[in-house]
Amino acid sequence: MIWLTVSLLNLEKKEPPVQAPSPEESEGTGVVHNTIVGYTTDITKVVANARQHVVSVTGLTEEREVIASGVIYAVNGDDVWILSSSEVLREDAAYVVRFDNGITVDAELKGSDPLTDIAMFLTHPDFEVRAIELGTSASLSQGEYAVVLGARNLHTQSGQTGFGIISLPGMFHRHSESGEKDWITETILTDIPMIEETSGGPLINLSGQMIGMMSASFSSNFRGVSMAVGISDLQLTAEQLRRTSEVSRGYLGVVTRDIRDLELYQKSAMNILLDTIAGLVVTEVAEGSPAQEAGIQPNDVLLSADEKEIVSEELFRQYLYEKNPGDSIMLSVQRQGVISSVTAELR
Repeated sequence: MIWLTVSLLNLEKKEPPVQAPSPEESEGTGVVHNTIVGYTTDITKVVANARQHVVSVTGLTEEREVIASGVIYAVNGDDVWILSSSEVLREDAAYVVRFDNGITVDAELKGSDPLTDIAMFLTHPDFEVRAIELGTSASLSQGEYAVVLGARNLHTQSGQTGFGIISLPGMFHRHSESGEKDWITETILTDIPMIEETSGGPLINLSGQMIGMMSASFSSNFRGVSMAVGISDLQLTAEQLRRTSEVSRGYLGVVTRDIRDLELYQKSAMNILLDTIAGLVVTEVAEGSPAQEAGIQPNDVLLSADEKEIVSEELFRQYLYEKNPGDSIMLSVQRQGVISSVTAELR
């Protein structure tokens, strides 16, 4: 009681409090004093550093308002580009973005792409903000740690945070059932439960880099886990929206894997020459796709496109984004050691 009284008096005088007795000093009193003054991990540091890049995006209509998380994607002078989920979009809606400092700014919808669940907004805040650092989704590994961030709640000023592992990188979601356009979107499965408030928010690695965007629509068929759109697709789509407000790309209809990721026994099982060290192995061909019409089959190895060597899966997807529906692409294909050329007309 005496120690507590002295500590309170020192607190009122703004003097350092008297330290609690050490376990040795309190021996025989029946009381053990263990005071935790703070606990910081790599994860708490990542969350604290990344929080400034996360925003909320609100779509306002006469009937209601729809809110999603978002992220500061790019800053160019007075132009601040916000990436969010297309779920926030409503016909005839007005949009506002609330930054992490609590200030709300009007936003202009510059374009969207439902196939990758992206909505891109342009804002002009009169204060300084910084864009989040972008990582890569092509080199993710199963079991790698990841963090999900949602925007701060207007009333509690706290934002949702999730932590878990990458359960399955390099997944692909097919959109052929949409009836509008065909595309195969790169997605990332995590064991982090999907929380509605985090849709549109960033999935980040422990270096603080954004590696994906959380999507409630992609996660709707899963329970207890969540899906994110990989940053490779996000960045390619976002750059087109920034330049032209539209997205155009050539659909081939294959799911591939970098052959450098295969073990020797996997190559052997697929009848791939063991000394093949470059190219993409086809793991799936979409039904009715240009690839199927051109005769491409699972376990084929794509070596080049239009006589340009295929260096990586990421660069090949970028090449398809540079094409338009109706363009033709000539592929060099290796099947069971035999190399041939096929031509596919992209959609």
